[in-house]
Amino acid sequence: RRLAAEIGRIEAVILQGRAAEILPSCEKLLAVGDPTLPLLVACAEARFRSGNAVDGLTLYRRALARAPDRPGLDHRAEELRLAARDHLLARARTSAEAKQWSRSRAAIKEAIALSPESAALRAAAGDIEREAGEKAAALLRYREAVEMEPRNPAVLEKTAKLALDLGEYAVAVSTFERLARIDPSFAPRAADARLAFRVANWPAAERQAARASRLTRADAAEILWWMVPEVREARVVSGAIASDAVSRRDSRAVTRAAALGLLEVDQETHRVNPDAHLSLPAAAKMLVRLFAILKPPSGDIPCLQKPVPGSLSNAEAVRLAQGCGLMNKQEGPGVSGPAFLRALDRARSLVEGGGAR
Repeated sequence: RRLAAEIGRIEAVILQGRAAEILPSCEKLLAVGDPTLPLLVACAEARFRSGNAVDGLTLYRRALARAPDRPGLDHRAEELRLAARDHLLARARTSAEAKQWSRSRAAIKEAIALSPESAALRAAAGDIEREAGEKAAALLRYREAVEMEPRNPAVLEKTAKLALDLGEYAVAVSTFERLARIDPSFAPRAADARLAFRVANWPAAERQAARASRLTRADAAEILWWMVPEVREARVVSGAIASDAVSRRDSRAVTRAAALGLLEVDQETHRVNPDAHLSLPAAAKMLVRLFAILKPPSGDIPCLQKPVPGSLSNAEAVRLAQGCGLMNKQEGPGVSGPAFLRALDRARSLVEGGGAR
């Protein structure tokens, strides 16, 4: 009778909205003997309504262990499970904002244990690891989220971008391609990822050039030497000699580009200026003149409309390169390594496709 009266008092205080006041009584009663089902439920509600959903859920689960066939208890326990999950997620984010990474990780781990089916929690765990600077751990969490929810664009994008940043190119390519199937606007990102994957195993100098935000003239010659066998194999009968390229590490690539007319040499100084940034007109001339070396089967490149003259003005070179889709109007004034590689791929496809656009 005394216990029943105490439980009744606990319930009354809870209903009055003063759950926190009754917690000491709950702790005292729970510590004595084997708690009854009504006591477990009453104290579970007291803990929950005083802001501790996790401990409230623990008591509800103890109650369910005693009475597993109570639909009302089961339903209420599920409500507390979801509330506890949200509470832990909020705690994890608050701790992350304070850079308390251990507490944040512990809270999100508990939340995942409560809702192992939640992809959103795995993604949140990835966010926490990324903010903590643990990129590899973040990628692992993001990939778990993607496995559970494979068509979530936000998580797919986070996964792909982080994979690219970490050099996990196979993951980046497959994820960006999946994104592109959902949203075609990601197709260019998928192409960039494929390009990065392709460049990853190149020699150091060529790899650095391919990733450069602004190419030098020597960088462009190095990429041409590496990517275009026809440039290496072309027979040079006569050509300009660049005096400032002879003793360089990359002299073979630079002198070949100059001899083939792909890089212009100053007629007065006999210099090719290999360390100068590759301008948009210089890149355009290089790409347009490359068609003559690639030698399309048909002999023609329809987008050029007529044979390329030996002497090209800057404006004419840029117009022809843009007309063939080798460059877009947003390029410039400098040319990046990825843009130059895409242009070379486009030139190759025009030649092998008989000039089809």
